[in-house]
Parts: sequence; structure tokens; C-alpha cells
Amino acid sequence: MALAPNVGVLIAARALIGFSVGLIAAAVPQYISEMAPARARGRMVATYQLAITVGIFVSGLIGIVELSDTADGWRVILGVIAVPALVFGIAMLVMPNTPRWLVAKGRVDEAREILRRTEGEPECDATLDGIVEETKDLEDSKWDDLVRPRLRPALTVGLVLAAAQQLTLIDGIIYYGTSIFRDLGFDTAREAEVTSLVGIYLVNMLATFIALPLVDRFGRRPLLLLGTGGICISFVGAVVASIEIADRKAAGVPVGSTGWMLVASVSFFIACFAASWGPVVWVMISEIFPTRERSKGIGLCTSVNWSSPGWAPS
Repeated sequence: MALAPNVGVLIAARALIGFSVGLIAAAVPQYISEMAPARARGRMVATYQLAITVGIFVSGLIGIVELSDTADGWRVILGVIAVPALVFGIAMLVMPNTPRWLVAKGRVDEAREILRRTEGEPECDATLDGIVEETKDLEDSKWDDLVRPRLRPALTVGLVLAAAQQLTLIDGIIYYGTSIFRDLGFDTAREAEVTSLVGIYLVNMLATFIALPLVDRFGRRPLLLLGTGGICISFVGAVVASIEIADRKAAGVPVGSTGWMLVASVSFFIACFAASWGPVVWVMISEIFPTRERSKGIGLCTSVNWSSPGWAPS
């Protein structure tokens, strides 16, 4: 995109990036869930969401750098995307295949070696025996298996979680947080951008980091319930603050501290989401499907998740 000579090439490159990100979004949670030992699977899969929040924070940091004032500033900003992509590509060249994939391809000895490195010697053979049993009929998996009675509950849970994660309006806050803060009456656009960087992007990253050990310690369901309660409280605070701000503006009165109440409510929402719905949904989606249908289940849930912002009322 950074080297695009015209709009057509820019759009085509963006479409290619979108397609590639879609593939990665479905593959990464499955890869991590199959590589990580059971005792650490929750926090390991949650690192996927942590990586996303780090990327959002870095993009926000780059966004406030004064590059847009130069003729080719946008090319520099888009070109930065190539750096993490290059690092990711090089890293994947040395990453091993998952034990389940190796067993499915008949490479049991290689799978045993990988498990010895990730699980440890005592659990290695027992885990391998379980994988061999799970992958016996892997090649016979079909898409319509997902809607059979035995998998229908897992599919329903996965699709609802995937859609509900976006229906929290997280993308609306991430995308338009700066505009919201600018409307509060900050003296400059830079102040609104910095407030968004700290109050949204930084809080998002830190809360996700804090959530990593909690996923396995407290469990998936308790975190979702606590996060949902916190999100509801933050919405109430945001609504009350927004009504007060609208009344003050209509009366020609300065917004004052009410604006900071809205900022605090938005930051609290981000913290609650990042500590629960953000990472936990990906952990659950990677765990609820049997090995035989896991790739198709994760792929379908990921598609619903990524397409939901288009119809979520952001």
C-alpha cells in the first residue's frame, strides 16, 4: 500500500491484506490451542488478543505523530505495517507444526518430539495417545457436521460469543474514541488524540495483559460474567454523562468535569472488555469444538466475529 502509484492499486493491496489477516485470525487461535499444554492453554490463547491490543496501541501512537502534514506521510504510516508482518513471517518459518497436524499426517515420531518439548516427559505419551484417538477420523470431517445435534450446542455458543463480542460496541469506541473526546471540547485535536491513546488504547493493552493469568485461575465463565457487569455499569455512566453534556451544551454552559466522567466511563468499559470479552471469547472458541471439526468451527466463528462490525450499531 505504501508504494501504491494510484487508488486502484491501493484498494487492491488493502483487499489482499484483509484476506491475509482473515486467514491469520482463524489460524492463530487454533495453532496456539493445539501447541499449548492444557495447564497453560487459556493464557496462551489469550496472548492472541494481547497482540491485537499491542498493535492497536502502536497504531494509535503512530497516528499522533506529525506525519500527515508531509506529502508522503501517509505512505510512511502504511509502510510501518510491513515491519510486524515481516517479523511474523520470519518467525513462522522456524515454528513447528502442531502435534495434532503431524499425527493426522502420520508423522507420529515428530509429534512425540514436539510434545516432549511442550508437555514434558511424564505427560507426553498420554497426550499423544489422546491425540491419536482424536484424529482417527479427521479426514472425514465435513462442514455439515457442525450442524449435527452433537455439535449444535458448541456451534451456537461459538457463534453467539463471536457476535456478542462485537455487539459490545468495542469497535465503535476504538474507531471513534478520538472523535468522541474531541466533541467534549478539548482545546486541541492533539489533546483528544492523546486522551484517546491513554484512556482507550493503553488501558486496552494493560487490562488484557492483566487478564492473562486470570483466564486459567478463575475460569472463562466467571470472567465473562464479571466483565459483562462492568460493561453495563460503564454504559450507565456514559449515558448519564452524555445526557448531562448535551444539556450543558444546549444551555451554553462549559462541559467541565462531566466530560471527564465520560472519559472515565469509556476507559472503564475498555478495561472490563479487555479483561473478559476480549481474550476469553477466543479462548472458548478454540476449546469448545472437537479436534475433528475444530478448524471449521473456529473459521466460521472468526468470520462471524469479523463481519459483525458491519451490522453492529456502532
